[in-house]
Amino acid sequence: MTNDERKEFIRKNKIIYFNRIRYFFYEWTDMKAYQRMLVPETFFSFFYQLFVLMIAFCSVTIIIYNQIELKQANEEHIDFIAKYFEVYYAFNIFFIIDYLIRISYADYTYNSISRLKAFLIAPFRFVNLLDLVSFVAIVIIYNTGLLDFVAKMNETTSYSQKFDYYYQIINNNAYMNVVPCMFLIKILGAHSKIIKNVILSSEVNFFWQIFKRRWRVLLSSFLILVLFTFLLSFIIYRIEQNYYEIKHILPGNPLYKLKNFGETLWFSMGTITTIAYGDVTPVSPAGKVFAVILGVIGVTYYGFLTSLFASALISVINEFGKRRDSRRLLEFQNENERLLHEFSEQIKVDIVQELIKNNVIQDPEEIKRIEDLQNQEREALKMKAKRRKKIYFSDDLFDDTKRISVSNVKVRSASNVTKVLGRSSTKK
Repeated sequence: MTNDERKEFIRKNKIIYFNRIRYFFYEWTDMKAYQRMLVPETFFSFFYQLFVLMIAFCSVTIIIYNQIELKQANEEHIDFIAKYFEVYYAFNIFFIIDYLIRISYADYTYNSISRLKAFLIAPFRFVNLLDLVSFVAIVIIYNTGLLDFVAKMNETTSYSQKFDYYYQIINNNAYMNVVPCMFLIKILGAHSKIIKNVILSSEVNFFWQIFKRRWRVLLSSFLILVLFTFLLSFIIYRIEQNYYEIKHILPGNPLYKLKNFGETLWFSMGTITTIAYGDVTPVSPAGKVFAVILGVIGVTYYGFLTSLFASALISVINEFGKRRDSRRLLEFQNENERLLHEFSEQIKVDIVQELIKNNVIQDPEEIKRIEDLQNQEREALKMKAKRRKKIYFSDDLFDDTKRISVSNVKVRSASNVTKVLGRSSTKK
């Protein structure tokens, strides 16, 4: 094929090359493929997930540094602020590309609405809407003033002018508060995708299954815990107030810590969750006894909660494993039946061809029927090749591959071969 012929072929068959490119992106950007992309089963998937996690970690680190250290005006921070928002913007561009790929190549097949409506509604779903709003906000803020300040800080050599630009940036709420908040929203969306596709990356949402099976026990135990917390908080509060009156401990005294019921409830919540800060504590012996009871109740509850989740998780995993094994076994059996059928059909053809070759079959009708059988086999092979090409270029790749099953194979009877062999033995 000459160069002109190749160009003419490409011009007339652009859809073929477009489908090849789209097939490549479809493999990595379809919803199911996107989930596989985030599951660390392949080399590429592992590094993609690692890259997303590193971006999220770096973003959070920069935000913490922003809120704690940036207002200390020195040369180190002035040099850092010039790169601070540039890194933000680069991360935002990466997430924009990821967002557009997911929106463009997502699976919009729904039972209730059309694909076009689903495509138009997809950007306005909650998580996607948060992504879109964060993108737009960061792009607008960065390009309407922040970019000029960063460029001037990089161009000027006078530290006094750098300090002026520096203070204009850190004293602007849009730059120092809105941008980090928008980026935290984006990180929250990325975290949601990672949790959904990595921790829950299977056909079974384990946490949802656990909640559905154990929600009554979880709700009742939580209500009992809340009831005990309020009850013991009230008891500790009354005991402490009576102790303050007996010991003549006035509100200005350092021992007068549980001043109201709110502070007592704060102490009870910290104790029952085993993360008490020690800022407020009971001083009476009876109050300390009830504080110990609160601690024991909290440890017991969280131990019970952990064991409940563990047992439910094990049962869900076992059921899912059995279901997956059964499905694989069924697919294996169907594949065996299909291969056995194809092998038996090929054996029939080989036997008949051997009979014709040795002039064992003399009946013209039988010869015609055998030739029809051979033609049917050739057509079946041609259709199989066409189906493979169709699957390769089709948008519904995963659906088409599922259509090849035992139910679509027509089983033919071998009685004709038996009759032929019987007639040949009779003639002999």
